[in-house]
Amino acid sequence: MSERMTIEEYKIQYALGLISLADKVDLASSPTTPIEILEMLSEDENSFVRHNVAKNPNTPKEVLEKLSKDKNYWVRNNVARNPSTPIEILERLSKDENHWVRSSAQRSLGIIRTHNNKNE
Repeated sequence: MSERMTIEEYKIQYALGLISLADKVDLASSPTTPIEILEMLSEDENSFVRHNVAKNPNTPKEVLEKLSKDKNYWVRNNVARNPSTPIEILERLSKDENHWVRSSAQRSLGIIRTHNNKNE
C-alpha cells in the first residue's frame, strides 16, 4: 500500500477492483500491512492472495481461524505453518482431510511442544 494512500482510499480502490493481483499479494505478505487490510484480503476471491494472508505472521488469530476453514488446502496449509496460529486451530488442522495440511499442523504442534518442554 502506498505510504500516501489511506486505509479508506485503499478500501475504495479495492472495492472498485483497481488494486492489481501483484499489489494484493505484496500487501498480504507484508508484515507492515495494517490488520484492517489483512482482514479484507483474507476474503479475496483469489486463493493466492488468501494463501499469503494465511502465512503472514501478523495476521490476527480471528482471521487465521476463518482461513483455517478455507476450501483451498494451500490456504489451510499456510495457516498450519504460520507461527502465530493458536494451538486450538493447529489441533483441528492436524485432523484435516488433506495430508499436507495435517502434516504441517502436526509439525507445528511438535515444535510448540518441544519448545514448551525445554522451558519447563
